[in-house]
Amino acid sequence: MKGEKLQIMEEKVQEWSDIYHLHGLRHIGYQGGFPMIEFRKENPTFWMRLKENKLNKIVRQAEMSAGMELGVGINLRKTAFVLVNNETIVICGHEVVIGKIFENLFLQK
Repeated sequence: MKGEKLQIMEEKVQEWSDIYHLHGLRHIGYQGGFPMIEFRKENPTFWMRLKENKLNKIVRQAEMSAGMELGVGINLRKTAFVLVNNETIVICGHEVVIGKIFENLFLQK
């Protein structure tokens, strides 16, 4: 079961890397039972312009949307986070929440 879950996570990481063109995207572990991923910050100006409150809003929207999609309502509230470091970005959360965060970050109009 554990190996199967890890394989699924590695497939998701590859899928996100291909879709969003993220360099160095890798699964780095778990926190609170949720996977953590990390990738290199390729466009520092994008991340500098992204204010902390806007980033928090993106995470909360992703949690709510994923909760509704999975049928768990608001049970995913305050389970995900995004850390913007000097050279990397770390995202932690349910796989569906991480996918929604990527959509909200990179597919915005």
